Amino acid sequence: MPDVPIAAPATCPTSEPVEVDSAEGAPSPGLINETNTLYRATGLVRESDATKDTIDHDDVIHHGTTYGNRNEGEDIRACEVPLNHVIAWLDQRRQNGAVIDLRIYSALPFTQ
Repeated sequence: MPDVPIAAPATCPTSEPVEVDSAEGAPSPGLINETNTLYRATGLVRESDATKDTIDHDDVIHHGTTYGNRNEGEDIRACEVPLNHVIAWLDQRRQNGAVIDLRIYSALPFTQ
């Protein structure tokens, strides 16, 4: 497993130890050499400034900073969605014109 930049359990400000699981695989075996690694971490504590974040009626946290290549029209915003709302949230986003990467749906079983 590659190194993951997280706080060590001894220094992480939480009563729960930090645990990281991973799974690696090819999205298109035989067509391309690309592989993807999915990570699942528990016991993490947010250390960033959340003053620009907003929370909607479904307890989804929309982080205030956007990412991506603006010259290419990208406007990527990280969102924290409660697991019990994620399928409905993704469906709503898709109905509103968002393109959803199918790897998100395929990664959901790893959250259990």
